[in-house]
Amino acid sequence: MVALPLELRSRWHKRKAQATLTRSVCLSRSLALGDSIQNPKSKIQVLETLVSASPQIIAGFHALSEPIRIQTIELLRSRELCVCDLCELLALNQSKLSFHLKVLKTAELVHTRQEGKWIYYRLNLAQFAVLENYLSDYRQQTTSLPTRICC
Repeated sequence: MVALPLELRSRWHKRKAQATLTRSVCLSRSLALGDSIQNPKSKIQVLETLVSASPQIIAGFHALSEPIRIQTIELLRSRELCVCDLCELLALNQSKLSFHLKVLKTAELVHTRQEGKWIYYRLNLAQFAVLENYLSDYRQQTTSLPTRICC
């Protein structure tokens, strides 16, 4: 592979940066206009492009975006529960609930413990504190920049 001269490399990096910026601006404009993205993985990728937050923060808020997962978290607020209890209380079949529990576990919002055949879930309060700290940074910002017209 032949290395490009320094001058050409810097021009290439500038063009690549401009193209990336243009894509993210257009993407953010289309999202602001209400376009929807159907694939959950692509939603996370879009958020990672638009937000400079860590993947842990993005996964946490993604996990909190589904009503079934919110209901699960509400049930786990008071005590640790096994999957069969959660299925019964939420009136869901085990496979659907397992999908949602996996999302919560991937986002590190719940901890698991196995006892015999049963898996018990409980909240990971430390991860909720991380999300709360992230949001508190927005509360502390008192000024916002004026809107500017783009493209």
